[in-house]
Amino acid sequence: MNNNYDPTGVPQPFDDVPSNPVVPEIPSAAMPEIPSSPAPEAPVTPSVPVIPSAENISAPSEPAVSIPVENEPAVPTQEMVSTPENPQIQNVQAANPQVENIQDKLQEARNERQLQETNNDLLLLAYIGKNCEKITTKTFNFAGFFFSWCYLFYRKMLGLGLLFFIGNALLFSVINLPAGSIGVNLLVGFLVNKLYVNRAKKQVNIIRQLNPDKDMDELKYICSKKGGTSVGIVFLGIFLEIIISIVLAVILLIFGMGGAIAQYVKLGNFGFDTETEIPKVEEITGDRTLLENVTIDGYSCWGDSCTLTIGNEEYPVATDNGTLLVAISRNYSDSIKVNVYVAKKSGKKYIVDTKFFNKATNEEYTDLKTEDDLIEKLGLYKLGTHTDTFTLNGIGTQGFGFSGDNGYTYIPLTLVNSKNIKLEMNYINPDRNVSLVIGKKYEVTFDCVEGTFDREYKITSIKQK
Repeated sequence: MNNNYDPTGVPQPFDDVPSNPVVPEIPSAAMPEIPSSPAPEAPVTPSVPVIPSAENISAPSEPAVSIPVENEPAVPTQEMVSTPENPQIQNVQAANPQVENIQDKLQEARNERQLQETNNDLLLLAYIGKNCEKITTKTFNFAGFFFSWCYLFYRKMLGLGLLFFIGNALLFSVINLPAGSIGVNLLVGFLVNKLYVNRAKKQVNIIRQLNPDKDMDELKYICSKKGGTSVGIVFLGIFLEIIISIVLAVILLIFGMGGAIAQYVKLGNFGFDTETEIPKVEEITGDRTLLENVTIDGYSCWGDSCTLTIGNEEYPVATDNGTLLVAISRNYSDSIKVNVYVAKKSGKKYIVDTKFFNKATNEEYTDLKTEDDLIEKLGLYKLGTHTDTFTLNGIGTQGFGFSGDNGYTYIPLTLVNSKNIKLEMNYINPDRNVSLVIGKKYEVTFDCVEGTFDREYKITSIKQK
């Protein structure tokens, strides 16, 4: 605004300006409307119209005079703003072309972002493939719940699937209940969609960064190959599970630990129990309960102290034949029936007595303390070299094995002794001059040795009777 304006209407610094500038008379409703003319342009800079005072509103109509002020831009009035073709507005736009450029750039950025989001959605759809809508919108995946880590294998998340498998095995070893597996399945069901979508988005971004020159069709093809599903990886995952199970079992065997995990992987039971302080039988005075014909589902041992898993409960063995019970569960469960008596002390159940019966004859075996005692009762053979008469009951296919650095061939034979005990023996480096005929009797010399999971019988010589 002009700082030289005087409210009396007389601008002091300028003598050639009329003393009473006024605003043109506003036409009434009865008068014809006179088209407005554009304001005169200043010779150098846009002019500021003179603001009328209260005294000169009624003065005779004279054209308004604009006073040029150097370096002060014109302030547009309401009439100027409402006229789209006003030359002053055009002059302002022409004088500021960067405003229009910024608006164009913002619109281009918005369009580019929308296109980028659309392309990402298309690539994500190509990556996920089947059931994309369910996976991206649902919070629970029933396939993940029912098939657990196998579903992760199916969706090409091999490492995550193996991690859940190992976690499931560890949970099973801690609580020894099916609830552990159910909990893992629920966890997979709730998490798999979110985990998979996040992984898919990361993979899509990586694919776009690694292939900047590819068009959309090529990128969609790459995403579909990288993602999707694979039955082959399911089989690979199962194979790796078996390898992991074997490695775990071997480690447990070497260190003599692991009952429940070994049971879980179905490769034998080798246990470790942190509770070694088991009270003596005479210290347990609670009422005794008989459990008949029990099945020992698992066990853990530390030295001579053992804890048996029967059903879903664990029973520390207070008697002195815990290792015999373990041996029966491993090697003689088809021949021996086991009854146990349990009693409580301090709220915990202990095995305080045992009874053993021959399943075939129901004969009770008494005074059994060790596996050798049971072997003698069953008419079997202790560790060492033996010679006995057998009837040949079956001949297997020749195989090949190693003893240290030396290799050997063997023939599996099924033999029955005079007590009608059937044994599987390997005839080591068989003598080709000996004729083996099923049904005939032979005098057999053999070694009884401790094998990896059971006792083994190796024939050193065999003669027909």
